[in-house]
Amino acid sequence: MDTIFISVLNYQDIAAAVCVCIAIPRHSWFWLVSCFNTIQVVMIILKYIPQVVFNFQRKSTSGFSIVNVLPDFLGAVANNFQMLMQSLDQKLWENFYGNLGKSLLATV
Repeated sequence: MDTIFISVLNYQDIAAAVCVCIAIPRHSWFWLVSCFNTIQVVMIILKYIPQVVFNFQRKSTSGFSIVNVLPDFLGAVANNFQMLMQSLDQKLWENFYGNLGKSLLATV
């Protein structure tokens, strides 16, 4: 395996472990979920950077399957739709700005 890949996974595991160690004594589970969402956003961004650089260098997207992007895109659309429906039902817009990790996942 690539050393960069392994080091990114190690940083991810360390960040998750630190978040868990902070959240357990405080019983701040919402904060822990937000931390995990933020870690997930960073991992998604890191996942696409090599492909973006490769496409830019070649000035082409040939060989890049949309099947890799489609699940992330459909998940983001469904996530935004869910937050919109909840906000309309509750007549509050906290769903969009109250959960930063979820909003970032839907935006990325």
